[in-house]
Amino acid sequence: MKAQMRAALVGALAIAIAALGPGSAALAATSAAPGFTSITFDVSPVNEGQLVTANGTFSFPADVFPYVTVDWGTGQTSETVGLAMNDRSFTFSHTYRDDAPSGTPQDTYVVTFTLEDGDGLVSIVQTANLVVRNVAPTVTMTASPATLMVSDSVTVSGSFTDPGVLDTFNVVLDWGDHSPTWTKAYIASAAKTFTATHPYASAGSYTVTATVTDDDTGVGVAQATLLVQAPNHPPTDLVLTPSGAFENGSATLDGSFADLDKSDAHTVALTWSDGSASESLALAAGTTTFSTSHLFTDPGSFTANVTVTDSPGATISGTATFAVANVAPTVGLGLSASSLVEGDSVTANVTVADPGVHDTFTLTLDFGDGSAQLVQPVSAGSFSTSHAYPSAGSRTLTASVTDRSGGVGTATAPLLVQPRNHAPSDLVISANAIVEGGTATLGGAFADLDAGDTHTVTVSWHDGTLDTTLTLGAGVTAFSATHVFNAAGSYTLGATVTDAAGASVAATTTLTVSAKSSGELVDGLVALLKSMDLEQGTQTSLLAKVDNACGALRTLGNEISAQNGKKLSVEQTQLLSAEMAKVSVALSCPAGTFSVTKASIPTAAPRMSSRH
Repeated sequence: MKAQMRAALVGALAIAIAALGPGSAALAATSAAPGFTSITFDVSPVNEGQLVTANGTFSFPADVFPYVTVDWGTGQTSETVGLAMNDRSFTFSHTYRDDAPSGTPQDTYVVTFTLEDGDGLVSIVQTANLVVRNVAPTVTMTASPATLMVSDSVTVSGSFTDPGVLDTFNVVLDWGDHSPTWTKAYIASAAKTFTATHPYASAGSYTVTATVTDDDTGVGVAQATLLVQAPNHPPTDLVLTPSGAFENGSATLDGSFADLDKSDAHTVALTWSDGSASESLALAAGTTTFSTSHLFTDPGSFTANVTVTDSPGATISGTATFAVANVAPTVGLGLSASSLVEGDSVTANVTVADPGVHDTFTLTLDFGDGSAQLVQPVSAGSFSTSHAYPSAGSRTLTASVTDRSGGVGTATAPLLVQPRNHAPSDLVISANAIVEGGTATLGGAFADLDAGDTHTVTVSWHDGTLDTTLTLGAGVTAFSATHVFNAAGSYTLGATVTDAAGASVAATTTLTVSAKSSGELVDGLVALLKSMDLEQGTQTSLLAKVDNACGALRTLGNEISAQNGKKLSVEQTQLLSAEMAKVSVALSCPAGTFSVTKASIPTAAPRMSSRH
């Protein structure tokens, strides 16, 4: 039977091996020949210490028990598995404890797979390459203390791990201060921890670096930062310069100090003797001056206790004294009236302002008339009181306010007390009759018991024009005013006399303004013609037609109409027509006695003659 099987296997074996990649092996075989059909790795490349699994399939004659052996490469283990008669796949797993003791970051292992029948009749071999990579160490490290003084030592403690259990290691500690490094070699089985100490001779910031290198060039690094400080020098030479201040005002405190440790930051603590809250100022490294202000609500002598503390806690203290001056009250005095009549009262309004929020005040008010002064406590703000003056005269009121520190503020106000006034009386006015266009004169006289009074006279003409105002000096009790009346009629003239205190008396009288006679009007018309700048012939012709009769007016009107816009300008024509209308009314001429035709062509402005 074995002879027959061998013949069958040998006769049937015709294998074509396809090239395998780095992570798999693939075979192609005839349906009758035994051989591998596929080989794959689940991880490729694989890290040292990492589990890798090989999966494969193969072809094999039926009714034969196959055996598959895997050899994981030089220095590694091998494994054989017998499969069920009809099983045509396999799985093997393996962990490479090291990539290889070659000092390289990765190595290639040739993995060999062998397919057999168990009787030695069949032995088919297939290989596949698998790259195994080195893994760098992982390092942790602590440094204590992280802050230390010059000449003190730091202790560094650390550990590292590496999946390559066969790796050896070298640990180097660089202290960051250019001093010699600390070095230690480790065999594979050694505990992977390290501890070392190191003193620092100079202040500064340093970085300690732990470098762990395995035998396959893998490198792991951990670092820690240290602050090495120089021995502290306390601050010195504190100088405090306070400014002066007024109550409820701010004073300034300037300070300076020295510190040999230029990198020190400082805190300035201030405690005020006026009971206000303490203050704290933070100064950055290198800042050795400061300035602050403080509000003093009351006058007096006050202190500020100042303490400067550096970063390590060393201090220097000093005291500054402030002289806070009192501010006198500001006083205002106002009167309800600047003058009054004897026997009347005035209200005095006193205002008090003071920056001292805790001040109290005493008011002394002198009314300036010899009466008793008013003395009483007051608060900041306003105060009012009234006082009657029995006699006339010029008075000065004085308000003095004293604060609790003795500061005094003063204000004055003048007051005129006048004797009681007598109104003007017995006003008599008269006016002379005039003809229209004439000037009327209104005269008047009155009486006033107050000989020192001045007066204002207002004359009302009642003809639609503005009133006339006269100003009379003290002792003047007679007056006159003139006015032109252009229209005839009866006018009621009025005059009002007002004294300086506002008392007044009024009177009226009637003025008759008579109309002009026709003869006077004709004389006026002649005078108008003569005043016009006319050609001699035109003026002579027109003058010859002027007469105190309605017929003459008609003849004159016809000639003016004929010359309108020619020898006479439009304005001249209008002036002559107006005067002729007055004559017509005076003569009681019938309507339509004369008419003047308007010019159709504009002419230049009339020329007025200076001839008489």
